[in-house]
This record gives sequence, C-alpha cells and structure tokens, in this order.
Amino acid sequence: MSMEQDIGNLEQLAAMDAEIKKLTGGIETERGEIDGVRTEVAELEGRLETDRESVHEMGKTRGDLVQEIRQISQQIDRSRERLQRARNEREVNAAERELDELRKIQRDRDEEVKRLGELAEQARVSIHESETRKGEL
Repeated sequence: MSMEQDIGNLEQLAAMDAEIKKLTGGIETERGEIDGVRTEVAELEGRLETDRESVHEMGKTRGDLVQEIRQISQQIDRSRERLQRARNEREVNAAERELDELRKIQRDRDEEVKRLGELAEQARVSIHESETRKGEL
C-alpha cells in the first residue's frame, strides 16, 4: 500500500507542480503588463507636463498680445486725433496710412489671440484626456 500511496502523492505533486508553473507564467505575464502600464503612465505624465507648460506659455503670450492690442488701440486713437487736426492733404494721407497700418496690425494680433485660444483649448482637452487615461491605468 505504501507504493500506491507514494504514486498517489507523486501524482498530486506533479499536478501541484503543473499548477505552480501555470501560476508562475501568469505572474510573469502580469509583470510584463504592469511594466507596460508603468511605461504608459510615465509617457502620459511627460505629455501632461509638456501640455501644461504649453498652456502656461500660450496664456502668457496671449496676455502679451492683449496688452499689445491695447497699445495699438491707443495709437489708433492718437492717429484719429492727428487726422482730425490735419491741415493739408499730405497730413491727411499720412494719418490715413498710419490708421490703416495700425488697424491691420490690430486685426493680425486679434487673429493670433484667437488662434492661441483655440490651441490652448486643444491642449486643455489633451490634458483632460491624458489625466483620464492616467486615472484609468
């Protein structure tokens, strides 16, 4: 009977050994997946940092452009006053050219502010998506 018991024990050990091998393989697979998740999280954190810096820089640039637009508006007001005080056609033409140029610059700056606003919004959406994905991981 001892031999039959030993054979039964050996069969149980073989089954346990197979189960351990299976679990060890599963652990290795999960470790690989965890490493992949860690890598993705690190990439997301890098992207988040870059996007946050971009939004900050765009905000700063936008503020500078808004300040420049205010200064241009003041220059336009002064040019209008000069146009009203013009005494001859030459002064009128010069003041009108100056006004046209200032208005063009102001339009360009307004477009830049709008474009920066759109880019900043895209960056904010990207930040939100990255934060959501990071939370999921």
